[in-house]
Amino acid sequence: HTLTWRIETQAAGVTFGTGPSVVGTQSGAGCNTTTMTTYDFTSSLDSGDNVIDVGDSVYLSIQDDTATANTKWYVTCLWEWDLSSIG
Repeated sequence: HTLTWRIETQAAGVTFGTGPSVVGTQSGAGCNTTTMTTYDFTSSLDSGDNVIDVGDSVYLSIQDDTATANTKWYVTCLWEWDLSSIG
């Protein structure tokens, strides 16, 4: 399986009827029942970037290139914020 992960954001004050906007996309081989896989959004993205505006809600989406049934996803996220540009 190839999994495609997307960082999506919803700006404050924007109606949810328009849906979140895709900020960055990263894809790679999925893991199997005995392994873990890391998807790193700090570099080499398929498209977009990893910039999240202040006040935005942040979402992750997952898409599998193969049909899956009865699949459970266990996801751990590690977020690192670069606040160096805030004065």
